[in-house]
Amino acid sequence: MTDQIPSDEQTIYELIRPLAPSLSTGAIQSRISENGKYLSLSVSLYVESREQLDNIYRALTSSPRVLMAL
Repeated sequence: MTDQIPSDEQTIYELIRPLAPSLSTGAIQSRISENGKYLSLSVSLYVESREQLDNIYRALTSSPRVLMAL
């Protein structure tokens, strides 16, 4: 199923999924910036602890494909 989503979304999915097993591919929404230079991805998920959230943040910020994580 994951091979059916765009590669940028796939990258984020693969970074987060090991840390949040209930993450579905439909939880990721994408939007291109006005000038077309950046792609913004929003992920909606339920986290069970601060530690889990911190681990997800670390996974995202350690990827060279992620410029910013909020």
